Amino acid sequence: MNLTTLRLFIFGLFGLVLPLLSDESEGPVTPPESATTTTEPLISEQEKEVEAEAQGEKDEQEEPEVVEIRQIFGWKEWVKIGSKADEMRAKLDSGARTSSLHAEDVEEFERDGREWVRFTLCDPTKEESKRIEVKAPVQRISRVKNTDKTVSSRYVVELSFELGGMQRRAEFNLNDRTGFTCPILLGRNILRKIGWVDSRRVDLAEKKIFR
Repeated sequence: MNLTTLRLFIFGLFGLVLPLLSDESEGPVTPPESATTTTEPLISEQEKEVEAEAQGEKDEQEEPEVVEIRQIFGWKEWVKIGSKADEMRAKLDSGARTSSLHAEDVEEFERDGREWVRFTLCDPTKEESKRIEVKAPVQRISRVKNTDKTVSSRYVVELSFELGGMQRRAEFNLNDRTGFTCPILLGRNILRKIGWVDSRRVDLAEKKIFR
């Protein structure tokens, strides 16, 4: 074999080997049939929160409803303001937002840098009614629409009162209630905390009726 023939033989071998090497290094790799991959569904944190809220709502719906028992009052009752005044007639009116109290000789003054008011508490429907001077700090000044559609400004004070043995404190605006049915008006600011009103009956406070 001469030198030229040997070179052709070597080049022929390279031509056969290179394609085989190329086939082994390129192309997609197929995993063996025994290796299987399973994908489990993922739940986001938001979906978990929604599920938790839904479960909480379901639990709340299954809880028994709690019914609040409250005392029943008539649309007229006897109320005592403070500890010195006589009992006076009060009208319980759910149509009124704020409670009101008959006051005479209303006078503003200052104490310790704060606005106070003094007034005379009495029952204008009775000539022999006891007259008591009351002093209290002013909580605010309210603007109230009167029955004649005029608007008036009234001092609002916080006072203690007793109704059917129940003692409470609440805000009253001071007003001249001469000519009204009752010297005291109990509005929603008090009624929503003490009970229900039976608009067909009077003087139920002492009877202790609950519903």
